[in-house]
Amino acid sequence: MGGAAVAGLLYVVLAGCVCMISGLLFTRPSRTARKGNRCCLPCQCACFMDMVGMALLFALSWYLDVYSRLSCGTVAAGRD
Repeated sequence: MGGAAVAGLLYVVLAGCVCMISGLLFTRPSRTARKGNRCCLPCQCACFMDMVGMALLFALSWYLDVYSRLSCGTVAAGRD
């Protein structure tokens, strides 16, 4: 593997670790409330909108990455 591929893989692993730690942080039960912080409708809507927004930003960044490489001609020429 090239150096750029290893660096990219390390970034993906780091992002996965950050996501897992934040997930564990928010799944811990609250000491004062039995149902946690996500039981009310506004919190559920905010979490849903955040997830949709992240998915859209991910898809947009992926599309722009591919589109920019296609417009430069690097993918068509096989120099990816």
